[in-house]
Amino acid sequence: METLRATLDPPIPRDQRGELRTVGVEIELTGLGVGTIAETVARLFDGEVSRETDYLARVATDLGEFRVEVDLHLLQRIGKSRENHSDGAVVSALRDAVASVAERIAPFEVVTPPLPYTELPRVDELADALGAVGGRGTHAGLLHAFGLHINPAPPDMSAATIHSTIRAFAILEPWLRKRSGIDVSRKLTPFVDPYPAAYVERLLVQEVAPAMDRLIDEYLRYNATRNRGLDVLPLFASIDRDRVMAAVADPRIKARPTFHYRLPDSRVGEAGWRITDEWRLWLLVEEVAASRRQMARLAEAYAATLHGSSAASAQQEWAERCEILLE
Repeated sequence: METLRATLDPPIPRDQRGELRTVGVEIELTGLGVGTIAETVARLFDGEVSRETDYLARVATDLGEFRVEVDLHLLQRIGKSRENHSDGAVVSALRDAVASVAERIAPFEVVTPPLPYTELPRVDELADALGAVGGRGTHAGLLHAFGLHINPAPPDMSAATIHSTIRAFAILEPWLRKRSGIDVSRKLTPFVDPYPAAYVERLLVQEVAPAMDRLIDEYLRYNATRNRGLDVLPLFASIDRDRVMAAVADPRIKARPTFHYRLPDSRVGEAGWRITDEWRLWLLVEEVAASRRQMARLAEAYAATLHGSSAASAQQEWAERCEILLE
């Protein structure tokens, strides 16, 4: 199997309705305000900007609504407060001082609507345009642990498909981390922590998908957090929100029928960076998930590596061995 697919096509390109599968993209960046980001989106996608606050705008396009916002709850609250026009001079000055500090570290974010995956080259164009007007990604500074989030809709919502995708990601995660070259700023933060070793070992021997309720419960037992390279909480919340929220009382979890792939860095402003290349890395997960033979071969080899190496060296050894096995 080739390391990366030559095309943007997933191994299963259409969903159960026969329609092209969709993918949403979230790009975190700094260096630009909400207005400039929204105007850039509107220019490229022939959209109309609706500005709600200093920190939130929407762009209506033929492909759906893009959202541009600051990914920090404090600034969102400040933006709403400014719209009320009811604060006194002292409160306003204090609020603006807090905002000026927070803006230096908070990621600004553009969120696409669910797009047919064939539209992803246009998101490359958007990233290039944002970089051209001063947008920068995680390499802009040590405090800028900014990510690119890719949200692919699964080909179907069966326990078997979801389980095989999680299992394939768990097997490939050490290699994906090595291949992606994750910035130190994100390694030092918990936003993309790996799956716990106990969960990975369980997945390696679990060849057959459990029933959906057990699949969700097992995931929640080990991953009651959004901070994973592959966050499945939004997908599971779209299936059984009460079950998820009982284990993870986090209002930021948005129920949606997609995987939430959070591993890649945002590299806006860097020459040669392509979101479509990050998509191709994700497709390798889907390639393994769709191949029972390939999955079994990799799971057996990974288990042997874990049992034959120390905990400190097993991940690095597997990442290097995985590179060879994927050729």
